[in-house]
Amino acid sequence: MRTKPHCMNKSDSLFFLPHTDDRWTPLHFAAGGGHTSSVACLLEMGAPVEAADKDKWRPLHVACDKGHFDCAQLLVNAGAEVNAQIANGKTPFVIAAEGNHVYIMRLLAHSGADISLADDDRWTPLHFAAGEGHTPSVACLLGMGAPVEAENMNKWRPLHVACGKGHFDCAQLLVNAGAEVNARTAKGRTPFLIAAVLNHVEILRLLAHSGADISLADADDWTPLHCAADRGHTSSVACLLEMGAPVEAEGKDKRRPLHLACDKGHFPCVRLLVNAGADVNARDADGDTPFHIAAVLNHVEILRLLAHSGADISLAD
Repeated sequence: MRTKPHCMNKSDSLFFLPHTDDRWTPLHFAAGGGHTSSVACLLEMGAPVEAADKDKWRPLHVACDKGHFDCAQLLVNAGAEVNAQIANGKTPFVIAAEGNHVYIMRLLAHSGADISLADDDRWTPLHFAAGEGHTPSVACLLGMGAPVEAENMNKWRPLHVACGKGHFDCAQLLVNAGAEVNARTAKGRTPFLIAAVLNHVEILRLLAHSGADISLADADDWTPLHCAADRGHTSSVACLLEMGAPVEAEGKDKRRPLHLACDKGHFPCVRLLVNAGADVNARDADGDTPFHIAAVLNHVEILRLLAHSGADISLAD
């Protein structure tokens, strides 16, 4: 026959006191270690379920962070506040989503957790799950009705985050759930532009197939092709040109993608742009051509390519 775990005498005052500089109680430690029997014993003895450490973490936050379902269930059943927020505003549900602990997410939602409650930066559980690439958590949250268009303080939505981190499967789930593919951040960036900046070619194809505008520029009038050329992302430049991205789009200071590629010395990108018909004698706001820029920065191979492609080597700025 199984015996009941032995508990300390409740008259021992040390039972309740924090034992570290972080103000962790015995219940914090037991929950963090996944020690179900100790958590049960401590709760039976009346340990404070809402004790908060110096960063306002309660035992339930700790159990959710570590993915200890049984401990989380015991704490919830003991009345732990499922929407309690730590110092940066994260709830147990946010923490579970960030850690991809789907069963705990379901437990908390069933127990009254607000699945859309954001942290102090206005990141929702769906932002965190998308940013970490946790496909099961993203699917779970979407199934629960999590707001797919929630914006953080910089107007990033979960789709922006997934595209920025290159998490294709999460991006696909969000798109299939109706996420706006042309939504803009505070700096005017779309998910498509963000994917171009970070060279996530498969996501570029997904978004284009889903209706993304491949030429929408940001607040500086940089298009996705500007961004890819500036970063030297040859595969993204090739993909964008294949899609028909405007090779002569002018950004800030009237610079075109070819100016940027020449500035940074990205020879393969320059070659792709020239082969796509980029004007090798186009002038920016300062009157500089791609050839001027390459000469100033000593990009000799680019100078040869441009000259061979019809650049006027005598044009003054």
